[in-house]
Amino acid sequence: MSKQPPIQQPPPAMRMLVKYGKLGPARFASHRDFARAFERALRRGDIDMAYSSGFNPHQRVSYVNPSPTGAESVAEYVVIALKNVCDPDTVKAALAPAMPPGMPILEVSTLVGDVSFEASLWEIDISSDAEPVALPTSSSRHSARSRRIHLTDVDPATPRRMTEDWVSNQRFPTDLGARVEQALAEFDAAQEVLVTRDGKNGPRTFDAKAAVRSLKVVPPNASNNLPTPDGESVALQVVIQHTEPLVRPEDVVSALRAQTPDLDDGFPPRTKRLAQGSVSALLAIVGTPR
Repeated sequence: MSKQPPIQQPPPAMRMLVKYGKLGPARFASHRDFARAFERALRRGDIDMAYSSGFNPHQRVSYVNPSPTGAESVAEYVVIALKNVCDPDTVKAALAPAMPPGMPILEVSTLVGDVSFEASLWEIDISSDAEPVALPTSSSRHSARSRRIHLTDVDPATPRRMTEDWVSNQRFPTDLGARVEQALAEFDAAQEVLVTRDGKNGPRTFDAKAAVRSLKVVPPNASNNLPTPDGESVALQVVIQHTEPLVRPEDVVSALRAQTPDLDDGFPPRTKRLAQGSVSALLAIVGTPR
């Protein structure tokens, strides 16, 4: 007896573009973690999803340029296909409460045609955009600026002494702003800036400057309204074109640190994607590129 062919699903009635964020500790969730949470939320919200054909039908969901693990974002996108025509506001109202903390649904709109983003606008805080940790011990006597960390990111089970050593032993130079400006000037003057990043096929070396369309200093915490802590803090805004290989904001920081080693405190920078779109549109947001 021959096996019956699978039932063919009808084509979707419409598609929607969902804009979401990854904030706070949720930035450490991998893309696969988010995908599971989002597709679970679609079922909990009773969204009338279209499904693929075949013996194992699945929801028609397509993710657009997901940010790397560890990066915050208020400009992540996913395309969903619906079985029937529905109002975007209704979908947002049903989907938002079903999402985990730190993964807000920001916008839902009807999508006509394909979606493609040419570039991303990132904010990079060289010294982290967190409150300083107050330490009533000898470590508070250090005059140089220590590494600042988010209080919410500290594991309560971490021994106090370990936390003190982490904060007190990693220090930035007192003239951080001047050193960043020097690194930016050297970055602008260079024909190319090579960086090496480990990948699944081993180390890969590429030009980090080729994809940078704008790189400038901005007031710290300009995008998230957090209070500016004591001591020096330098934030950068960078427009990075989506190229192959994809240049990440961490690669830009690696290039700056290679030119100015004093900027390297041994920790990855705090990064946040603010927008995606065409290069011209993002340059209009940040102003004249360097």
